[in-house]
Amino acid sequence: MCLCVAENSITDEGAARLATALEINTSVTKIYLGDKGITDKGAASLIQVLATNMTITCIDLRGCWQNVSDQLVGDLMNDIDKLRLCQLKRNKEIMSVRAQAQATFQSIDINGDGILDALELSAGLCDSGLTDTEIEALFFNLDSNSDNQVSEAEFIDGHHAFIKASQSN
Repeated sequence: MCLCVAENSITDEGAARLATALEINTSVTKIYLGDKGITDKGAASLIQVLATNMTITCIDLRGCWQNVSDQLVGDLMNDIDKLRLCQLKRNKEIMSVRAQAQATFQSIDINGDGILDALELSAGLCDSGLTDTEIEALFFNLDSNSDNQVSEAEFIDGHHAFIKASQSN
């Protein structure tokens, strides 16, 4: 979705408020500005949103060029590119961990019903080096809604939490 706010007398304050709204945006992909009231300060607010909002692919400041310096835009865009690359790398790592957890779950889910009971988890982890007591404790930790079964989502969330905890130690 494109957001066109050209010719709306937006100032730096308006640009900052728009930037705040865009931080949680998930649908706007392009923004067209054409207001001469936006200076380096307002442009910086908007461009910095690109660091965290991966849905925005374009902020067109053409109507603001007389008040916004090329140096500022260039410097900010270089910083944003670095931040986005780091974010993409993190997202890829998270997806890899999730895929690993999903594959592990599917290999343990003997009957393929998308749910693990205590027996399936125990059988699936019998060669893991964990004791029966540790597997039982793991089962109850993974069963976040206490329904005596572990869904694939619970397993993946628990696996992800385990990986995060092990990386922080």
